[in-house]
Amino acid sequence: VLRALDYFRRAEQRQPGTRSEVLLALAYQHLKQFDQANRYLEMAKHRSPDNPEVQRSLAGYFLETGNYAEAIAALKSIRNPRPDVLAELAYTYQLDGKPVESAKFYTQAANARPKDMGLQLSAAQAQVALGSLDKADVFLDRAAGLDPEYYRLHAIRGQIARLLDHNADAIKEYNAAVAHMPANPAE
Repeated sequence: VLRALDYFRRAEQRQPGTRSEVLLALAYQHLKQFDQANRYLEMAKHRSPDNPEVQRSLAGYFLETGNYAEAIAALKSIRNPRPDVLAELAYTYQLDGKPVESAKFYTQAANARPKDMGLQLSAAQAQVALGSLDKADVFLDRAAGLDPEYYRLHAIRGQIARLLDHNADAIKEYNAAVAHMPANPAE
């Protein structure tokens, strides 16, 4: 990281620009030098206030420093956000303890990309957290259409069965989740 930081500093000195400022900020963030990271992110924001990548980098910085309100504000400032940005926003709301908003944005992201397994399952999980099991079923059905044996699909179904006190079904689903879990799951 230190070699990259030196390279980015030289590039910024030769030709200042948004990209090098964001890269410098990310390098400093990686080194946990948050004051320097913030300095470069503010420079990038000043240079390109409507640049979605700058806003996402700002959100990442605020997320890492625990300032969820600022992370949410940065993500919400992005015009016409793509589904991946909506998912980031949903995740940030989730971390901020706002499950209703989280479910809303996961739902938007999942509806925008109905063939994205991760988004379907995240939307389903967000609905389960709200107790909206019927809404969760919509996303679980989509996920099952993509891969009926996916381990997270079974895990969420097991959670729902457990919530409904259908213990035999919960055990069956949890066993299926374990049986289909990859050696190194993303979670």
